[in-house]
Amino acid sequence: MNNAGNLLFFISGVPAPQPRPRLGRGRVFNPPSANTWRAAVALAAIQTGREFTGWVSVSIVFRFVRPPSHFLRGDLRHNSPAFPGKSAGDIDNLIKSTLDAAIGSLWVDDSQIVDIRASRVYAETAGATVSISAL
Repeated sequence: MNNAGNLLFFISGVPAPQPRPRLGRGRVFNPPSANTWRAAVALAAIQTGREFTGWVSVSIVFRFVRPPSHFLRGDLRHNSPAFPGKSAGDIDNLIKSTLDAAIGSLWVDDSQIVDIRASRVYAETAGATVSISAL
């Protein structure tokens, strides 16, 4: 598929971090807590119609909706945090769940990613904006 140029797209849904593998009944398994997010990523990745086969740079902005407790009578409370905290998940695990879900659709393997930037922000709509540049 096309490897040249840049790609910018939005993934709709609440970003979820990749959970730690668990041991149960004598086997290792991944808890399903990120499955909905991973499915949304996979669908958005397939819908781009692009697959990068060479080195890429990736930028991801994870977007979270502010909880109601951040508001007082419709206005943002002065002591509300500027950025999503612990409950949004560790950024490295958010990255992992997102990149792994795109294997086989956006890239052959996530080892092709040689540069990555990511951030967590509050926004009106939950999801993630992903920018990919072929190097």
